Amino acid sequence: MALTIKKLITRTNKKDLALLIGICALIIGVLIFQQRIFVRNDFYVAHHFGENWPMLKTISIILGALYLGLWAVIRNTKISAKNILVIASTAFILIAGVALVTHPTRSQDLYHSLLLGKGLTESGLNPYTTAPQDVDYPSWNYPVLAWKDVAMPYGPIWSDIVIGIAYVTSSLGVALVLAKSFFILVLAFLGFLLFKLAQHQSFTREAAAKITALFLLNPFIIQTVLIDGHSDILVGFFLMVSLYLLSREKYGFSILALAAGGLVKYSPFMIMFAPVYLAIRKYGFKKIGQLLAGLVVSVALVISVYHPFDATIRGIIKLVLGINLQGLATEFLPGTTMLIQYFHMTPSHLRIFGIVAAIAVLVWALHKKKIALAYTMPFIVFFFFATTWFQAWYVLWLMPVIFLAWPSVAVVLMTALLLPMPELISPSMVSYVAMTIISVVLFFRYLSHEDGRADTR
Repeated sequence: MALTIKKLITRTNKKDLALLIGICALIIGVLIFQQRIFVRNDFYVAHHFGENWPMLKTISIILGALYLGLWAVIRNTKISAKNILVIASTAFILIAGVALVTHPTRSQDLYHSLLLGKGLTESGLNPYTTAPQDVDYPSWNYPVLAWKDVAMPYGPIWSDIVIGIAYVTSSLGVALVLAKSFFILVLAFLGFLLFKLAQHQSFTREAAAKITALFLLNPFIIQTVLIDGHSDILVGFFLMVSLYLLSREKYGFSILALAAGGLVKYSPFMIMFAPVYLAIRKYGFKKIGQLLAGLVVSVALVISVYHPFDATIRGIIKLVLGINLQGLATEFLPGTTMLIQYFHMTPSHLRIFGIVAAIAVLVWALHKKKIALAYTMPFIVFFFFATTWFQAWYVLWLMPVIFLAWPSVAVVLMTALLLPMPELISPSMVSYVAMTIISVVLFFRYLSHEDGRADTR
């Protein structure tokens, strides 16, 4: 080990190496500080207590600033791809270790899901027809302080995972460790896929290593996935798998991956047209057998995984479309606010409009041969125009693919804006801040060209 470190130092720019390791150490240090300051003998979420909000705000700001510094160092470093990956992987392992012993600090969603899983294993209660308040298991239900009357909001793939965890242990602490260990493996595999896909999309090995490092060390992903345990990352996982299979021209399996993602949350169903379109555009109807097989198996998968929960077709459609919540104005993004105020749309109308707009953007991106954008922009349009209860962790659906589709500086700025939500600023305010930043950047890019035309690259 000492010999390896010595070789790393002698072959690398020492200043770059020191900066990179130093920032990684600071990120780990902040996460350890968060774990220590919010450590409790129970499992209550720190965010549920107002006195913790100032510190949660401070930690989110510091992590955002450190990530900006990490990006600046990685962007300009001369460290080799191999060494970047070694450092990032080592830091990720250490961060994962800290996350394993840190209780959720900003969300109770993992507790909510685990409790409903325990309700089935202990009392045979269907998580899709049972509310947390009806599960009589005191050692698991006391941290669930909100949404006590809301049944399982996620699809059966996530339900099966938490049911499996609840089956093997009666300890909530052990259940947390098992769930977080699962998420660690998911993120590690996503990092591997990201590195492979980046090279397939003509990134240099060094550039692929840099965006992989930025993914593994992203504080928003660390907070929402490794600490708070949001299952939305599974949507991002299946989108990434689908994109990888597309790169291998495995169109049927790509469709199946999207169907699996739709069994976590409905959103991937919106873009199942993408593999079909790409296959027909390239091969005509020569791949029709593969496409039909993928579609048939996908339908069979949906029916089979819902069947144990006694779900009717009507119930499946209701879950796929989601619950029509009125939401809060502070959780609206500007497009939603505009459609409600000026066009008086109801949540149902918003959802229909959002799906139509998302599909239109999908078709445009596919026509322009922007495959990574086709896997991200439809969801962004849906968030912007049709979500009445936007939460930051929804962005986990897109986060892995965004590293391929967007410039890294945009990912860094988005991370900094997402981190404080909702404790520091509301989603509506964040979106206005983001729009202002984008407008200013585009304005100065416009001024920077003598002929008055903005650079659209």
